[in-house]
This record gives sequence, structure tokens and C-alpha cells, in this order.
Amino acid sequence: MEKEETSNDKEPVIKFAVRGTLGNGLFYIKTKCDSENDCYINRCELAIKETPVLKPEEYEDKFLVIYDRQRQGPIHNEKN
Repeated sequence: MEKEETSNDKEPVIKFAVRGTLGNGLFYIKTKCDSENDCYINRCELAIKETPVLKPEEYEDKFLVIYDRQRQGPIHNEKN
């Protein structure tokens, strides 16, 4: 696991390397913090790095949105 620092400490990003039977990539969890102790997941994205299923131009420099708080609302068990 690797934490990627951003220019804004109120929006930290956590990046995981992921691997499956059909490829590998990076999974990003983008968070927002309203205060020091009140943070929530804002968006999750997958960046595919290698797969035999798609052509490189179909996934290079693109992100697959897994979760977007603005579109889907708060996560089920979230207090807000």
C-alpha cells in the first residue's frame, strides 16, 4: 500500500497496486476531510496498466470510476 500525497491535505489519495487473472493496475481511493477527524471516501477509480482483454488505447490514460459520492451518495454505513 502506498499513500500518495496531494497538494491539498484535505483530499488525501490512497493508491493500491492490484492484480487479477486478466491484468493489473492501480486502485485509487480519493478522500475528503471536513476536519481533522471527519473524513470520507469521495471517489474510487481503477487505472488498468495491462490486460489481454482490451486494446491499449481503450485503457491507457483512462480511469474506470468504481464509486463517486456525488453520483451515488454516501456509502451505506457512513455516518453522514
